[in-house]
Amino acid sequence: MSKAKIIELDETNTCEFCCNALAKYTCPKCQSKYCTLVCYQSEKHLQCSEEFYKDCIVKELAQEDNEEAKKKMLEILKRSHLEEEELDSDDDDFADIADRLAGVDLDDADQVWEKLTKDEQQEFVAFLKSEDVTKLIPSWEPWWSHKSPNVEEIESCQLYKSECPQLIKIRDFREISKKNPADCVKYNLINVLAAYAFATRYFNGEHHDFAKEVISCVVTISLTLKNNQNFDDYESAVKSVEYESIMVVTFPSYILYFY
Repeated sequence: MSKAKIIELDETNTCEFCCNALAKYTCPKCQSKYCTLVCYQSEKHLQCSEEFYKDCIVKELAQEDNEEAKKKMLEILKRSHLEEEELDSDDDDFADIADRLAGVDLDDADQVWEKLTKDEQQEFVAFLKSEDVTKLIPSWEPWWSHKSPNVEEIESCQLYKSECPQLIKIRDFREISKKNPADCVKYNLINVLAAYAFATRYFNGEHHDFAKEVISCVVTISLTLKNNQNFDDYESAVKSVEYESIMVVTFPSYILYFY
């Protein structure tokens, strides 16, 4: 497997916002390179980050029926007001925004944005800058967490199967080697699978869109892949990933990057 290498910072790979860390990502809108979410949300990159979150939230609202979407939009716009004053009539506020959103394509962020007042736009932007915005982005449900009921509709079962990774034809181990695999192999495999489970959750199900970053993450937290380490039992194989995962979450620069 590839070996990690020390990468010297220069103008081609340095974060354009903090200017002192390796740029790991590229903004799809402006093509600026950045290292972490903090830099992505920095003042220098405010226009793109606000647009991104606005698109995400409006896209999520558009997936629901109109009345429910309008209620959610209203809740977002009123969030900043709730800390400062009591609203006399929620029904009146809802009727006002419902009238303005009538006939609007909720899948079009620009159309929705134009229907908001200046105050509402400012409140919306303030909300996007807060940590509460992450609560509106739905969490990804891993395919392996699906529990089959005793009786399941055919359509539901087919949908679940379509979300599972395709099985690749793999040769029987006995065709590859005449020797029986060492006992540690099954635990090493558990270590790799645990790393995969963390990485897919860490990227909230968008691991196919960030293949390079996901590979780096998996190799970093799976010591079997990183250092060819062997494990003698299930617990140590999983605990190792838990520890390495904490390091990744606490110190993003801990991830090894392979180019």
